Amino acid sequence: MQRTKALLVVFAAIGAAGCRPDPGVPTYRNADDFLNPDGPDGGPVEGPDPYEAGEARLALGIFYEGDFSEQVIIDDETTHFYIYDGTFSLNTDNSFVQEGRESDRITHAGTGYWGGGITWDESRDLSLWTTLYGSFRSEDPAFADFEIRIAADNEGTVQASAYGYANDGEWHHLAIPLTDYSDIDLTQVTGPLVLIGSAGDNGERLYIDNVYYTQD
Repeated sequence: MQRTKALLVVFAAIGAAGCRPDPGVPTYRNADDFLNPDGPDGGPVEGPDPYEAGEARLALGIFYEGDFSEQVIIDDETTHFYIYDGTFSLNTDNSFVQEGRESDRITHAGTGYWGGGITWDESRDLSLWTTLYGSFRSEDPAFADFEIRIAADNEGTVQASAYGYANDGEWHHLAIPLTDYSDIDLTQVTGPLVLIGSAGDNGERLYIDNVYYTQD
């Protein structure tokens, strides 16, 4: 399978962190602006749940470098990644890697909250998918915990800490059953990954890697 890792950076306005934001107009930045061509020492890191041929795995076009059965590419035409209200910056990083050659580093902008995520202009049916996986690492206070949302007609929300995330400077690979988003219509998903967190100091960091959906 083709391996794709795209990064988009957008600054948009939001009324309140608890509401679904209006992300504004996206500005595309090519992934090559961020990538370190040397990558980490040695070959790609095999993640905690490597892809096996024949399994169903949905890649979201960001935060993942492995193989997949299906991918929705972030093209900035119908699919986007937004950073809400300039609340953080996003860069690739090869210092801490959970799978592949890079992770992605969120750096807090020192604002009253931080948030961003993937937006699809047209809804997609994800009702056959059962689990959202993602790996996160931080030891900075701003990222002591955060919300992982899925947007459809409204937004379903879970806390990262409820699925094993700890703010201890180690990688934690989370498995979130989509049944835990019981208040949304999974046949009409427009935001397959939205992250919202608290106020923090400029420069605090969260690392993200190995994000995908499966049919278990």
